[in-house]
Amino acid sequence: MSRELNCRMLLSGGLGNQLFQYAFARSLSLRSGAKLILDTGTFFKIDHRYKRQYALDAFTCDSSVRKFGGSGPFGRFYRRCWMQAEKGQPFSRRRFVDEPRPLGYYPEYGAWKLDRSACLSGYWQCPEYFRECEPQLREDLRFVEPLSGESSKLVEELEESTSVAVHLRRLDFGTKLTMRYYKSAIEQMRKRFGNARFFIFSDDPQWWIEEGQCGNEFVLMSAGNRSAMEDFQLMTHCRHFIIANSSFSWWAAWLGSATDKCVIAPPTNSWLNPNTIPEEWEVIQ
Repeated sequence: MSRELNCRMLLSGGLGNQLFQYAFARSLSLRSGAKLILDTGTFFKIDHRYKRQYALDAFTCDSSVRKFGGSGPFGRFYRRCWMQAEKGQPFSRRRFVDEPRPLGYYPEYGAWKLDRSACLSGYWQCPEYFRECEPQLREDLRFVEPLSGESSKLVEELEESTSVAVHLRRLDFGTKLTMRYYKSAIEQMRKRFGNARFFIFSDDPQWWIEEGQCGNEFVLMSAGNRSAMEDFQLMTHCRHFIIANSSFSWWAAWLGSATDKCVIAPPTNSWLNPNTIPEEWEVIQ
């Protein structure tokens, strides 16, 4: 009797990072006929700076996968020792597999089929890793709870207008995008969609105001009492997207379902992984 294959992903980071990790592990598990296990504790227990937590319970996939609460210091020490012992072996023969460096797309990992259980770590921020199971991912990543109250009213406005989600992330981020990028992207959207309305999702709305981007075509989506997840869910209801160099807005755009969806992204050199942007999206260099 053959042993059950397990594909265990060590989750880390915020919502966008966890979605990339889930997508890679889900694709690998489907290709291999393996059981997907999400480690929802190991890395979060040592995230003393950002204090990130498991975020995928907002999606329907949460109910269909096994979760592991994570290992303590001994487990982390064991993992490091095992990884050291496995150095030099082909990745497909290792028990612990970290994302290869430099970051990019590695076709051999995209075609990998497990023949033994494996524990994975890394960000895996490349859509080619999971393009083959995109329909399944879209099924997995439906929201458990619909928006309610004022947010539900906003959904109607977003879906019934030529809405463009504009994401700015500045306060806790390394490579900050300039207003030149946003002005160029907005101008492209104006040319393509004459009646576009721009919904600004930002952690620094004051910067947008100080830059003088005002007028009836702009709607500043002040979060108020909304959570980051509610903002994310609202973004997915927009028709088009001007994203930041952020996995948060990347996934909001990817989950957007408009048939004529247009996504504009910042330069590839502003991303950790130069292969993060799908070929069908537009890049402003």
